[in-house]
Amino acid sequence: MVEDENPYAAPQTQSFSEPDGPLPQIWVEGRFLVVADGVTLPDRCVFTNEPVNEPLLVQTFKWAPSFRPVISAKQIRLTFAVNLRRQQKQRRNRYIGVSLQALGAVLLYKATGSLLPLTFIIASGALILLAKPTYLLVSKCKNDRFWLKGCGPEFLASCTDEFGTRHHPER
Repeated sequence: MVEDENPYAAPQTQSFSEPDGPLPQIWVEGRFLVVADGVTLPDRCVFTNEPVNEPLLVQTFKWAPSFRPVISAKQIRLTFAVNLRRQQKQRRNRYIGVSLQALGAVLLYKATGSLLPLTFIIASGALILLAKPTYLLVSKCKNDRFWLKGCGPEFLASCTDEFGTRHHPER
């Protein structure tokens, strides 16, 4: 035992530091795609990794932790591709959901005779149809980078090959 060593001292941890230089604009971290504001992803579907001929989608993502008011939410704009089949599937699922909601509203009206729930349910269904579809979800935000979940494994693998991967010990 070295004489200068205190056996009762708290254990020392290895400190991790960020690599020198700025953070990259895109990288993969596990099942998350990490992106900065204004990034344009490759013109491959984010779900299937197939080349896409359709116009790229531009979506604004917002992040506000539960302890921070929504007014101070951080946001980024991301340009990405979704193949037409996936867009049609999401649209069809929304129509099916709203149709089921309308059917439930009619049944509720038949059972109660009240128009108030019927009006509320039909109005919320219309809002669902008018809202922009959400393809990817924000998991967290740190250092002006957003961790997005929802990309397909093939797309993440191709992004790992193209942009690299990073691992943050503090995560």
